[in-house]
Amino acid sequence: WARFIQRYRPTLLQGYASILAALARFVLDEQRAMPDSLIGVYSTAETLTEAMRETIEAAFRCKVFNQYGSREIPNIACECRHGHLHVWTDMVWLESLDGQLLVTSLTNRLMPMIRYAIGDSGRLQEGDCRCGSPFPLMQMDMCRQNDLILGADGRRLHPSYFNGLLYGL
Repeated sequence: WARFIQRYRPTLLQGYASILAALARFVLDEQRAMPDSLIGVYSTAETLTEAMRETIEAAFRCKVFNQYGSREIPNIACECRHGHLHVWTDMVWLESLDGQLLVTSLTNRLMPMIRYAIGDSGRLQEGDCRCGSPFPLMQMDMCRQNDLILGADGRRLHPSYFNGLLYGL
């Protein structure tokens, strides 16, 4: 992937937090220069820790933006350049009930998710952001997390690897 990024020269990267962090560690360990074309990295699908953010930013020499969502409802919120999460209210209705996040998808017409208790905690915030986005602010508290599976040969597998094995069955 590092060679592909060097050749393709993308503007943005998007991926799972753990995979981006592993790639970033490889890039740093192998001292691979990433292209100057990169202006941002979107981390999705998992909790982005501060250590992961620092590693990814060091490797790709650009800002990392945290995107919040899930497999069921992928586009809930995204971090702006000022570090605030903005709820995409054109795609979801987000509520916080005693700190528990409830998400209603506004785009899924086949399988409506209404007030879905996603398993994360957080809260909506009042006020505006300096970035000028019209979307409301939220704060994350506790999120679900995945572990990597360590194979007998030392390979690390993301749990989503097994989803692909089960497609069509």
